Amino acid sequence: MPKKLRAGILAATGTIGQRFIELLANHPNFEITALAASSASAGKTYREACAWQLSSDPPPHVAEMVVREAHLNWHAMWSSVLFPMGKTSTHVISGAAKPYVFVDGRWRESQEKQDQTMHSAGGMFSSVNDLGRWLRVQLTPGALDGKHVFPERAMRESQSPQIGLHQRFQRYERYAYGLGWYNSTFDDELLIHCLAVFREPRLVYPSCPIEGSV
Repeated sequence: MPKKLRAGILAATGTIGQRFIELLANHPNFEITALAASSASAGKTYREACAWQLSSDPPPHVAEMVVREAHLNWHAMWSSVLFPMGKTSTHVISGAAKPYVFVDGRWRESQEKQDQTMHSAGGMFSSVNDLGRWLRVQLTPGALDGKHVFPERAMRESQSPQIGLHQRFQRYERYAYGLGWYNSTFDDELLIHCLAVFREPRLVYPSCPIEGSV
């Protein structure tokens, strides 16, 4: 049996963190070894720190784990984890770009992304070149410029179904959700995709690994 991958969960006390705990607690390929949250939760057991929102109870072994403080801000975490991909034009710095949304028939300036407004759904300003490198890492999987920057097994697991869905989105039939990816069918082909939406315009980055195309 292959050795389980160790998993640490950031923002573990929030609803998204709770969902990750539920998905990974008894997963055959992952072992939860660390939980991190804000300084208000640090030092407490997960049971003490978390207002559990899901219908099932928190896993007993996770409930007794002590929560650590998440010291890294979003930009520092991005730099240490994803800069190995050579992404040099992706920023989370306030003022790097001005996001706009279309409301009541006109474009209005929206809230700038800062450390305080980051969350698990992202919030970054990037270039076409950097997004292209990100897609290449997903398709290889994990390799870029002739070397592996992420473990292949971890990349494949991130694209694998983790929770079932029954959802139609435009021409896609979504049947599962992975770690940041939707698993869908598109014209009878497997489609692994994510979606970024800021009301208008809408950006979709699909990949079809069976065909090896983007």
